Amino acid sequence: MKNTLLIMPVLLFVFLNLSLKKENNKIIIIDDSQSYHSFIKSKSTDYTIIKLSGGSLFHRGNFNIDSFDYELFFKALILNKNIEELEIISLDLQKNKFDFYPFNNLKKLSLSNCKLKKIPFKLKQLKKLEYLDLSHNKIETIENLESNLLLKSLNLQNNKLNNFKNHSFKLLNLKEIILTDNNLSFLPKSMVELKSLSTINLDNNQFDSIPYFFSEFDQLMSISMNDNYITEIPNSLSKLKNLSFIYLNNNRIKNIPCFLSQYLDLELEIKNNNIDKLPECFCKYFDYLEITGPLNMKIPNCLKERNTNNKRVFINSNQYY
Repeated sequence: MKNTLLIMPVLLFVFLNLSLKKENNKIIIIDDSQSYHSFIKSKSTDYTIIKLSGGSLFHRGNFNIDSFDYELFFKALILNKNIEELEIISLDLQKNKFDFYPFNNLKKLSLSNCKLKKIPFKLKQLKKLEYLDLSHNKIETIENLESNLLLKSLNLQNNKLNNFKNHSFKLLNLKEIILTDNNLSFLPKSMVELKSLSTINLDNNQFDSIPYFFSEFDQLMSISMNDNYITEIPNSLSKLKNLSFIYLNNNRIKNIPCFLSQYLDLELEIKNNNIDKLPECFCKYFDYLEITGPLNMKIPNCLKERNTNNKRVFINSNQYY
């Protein structure tokens, strides 16, 4: 009973604290005609989270795309100078440009599917920005981010990136970069400046090798390069002490190197490659492995005989322990 009485004030404090946080975050989601007109007429100045989905707004049958007034929307938007999170999806921000100057507190920005051809120059003004999503646009190069020193996550999935220039990366806090679904075949050496990088996703590009300088990312935990043309896993990756996830499905890899045995908890997916046999050292590998190969793939006896419940190994959909 005494312990219960001691715990109750703590729970009450946590509940009140969460309630206050919820009240302090005034949110509006604009996804239909009613929420759109309510926002542009409200003249509110205290929203901290604003989300607009053009896809939902224009496809619900009650709002015509030609009825969207960009000027009125932007005027209503800039009244809210304390915005911390802004999400705008499926508007034409290439034709209807917007100035981000009032948003000094913005931490999270998503401008997905907005027909952008460049990373907006005015993003430099967002000194507190931590998360930036510019996916599904037409951006060709990485630029105009030199001043966003607090940036932790950058998403440029499904753009037009094509071997961008040797850009200077000063994003020392960047932990995640997503460059999936572009047309990249190499990365600039200047990326080694990303000292905090822990996750990199390069799925569905044109790489024929894993960039050699990945070994200089001391914090790197996850590499995803599915759907490329990679032929080998380089020994240089052995320098990465924190490596926990490697995804290399749908490439042209022939061998799994033995140095990977040093990673006792490694999760490796390497389905649909050109591997025809597995080395004996393979038995030491991984917390999780999923691999496909020829039906006559040579499987070491030590793997067949192993009986450890903490490993999950799937080869051609058959599970080995």
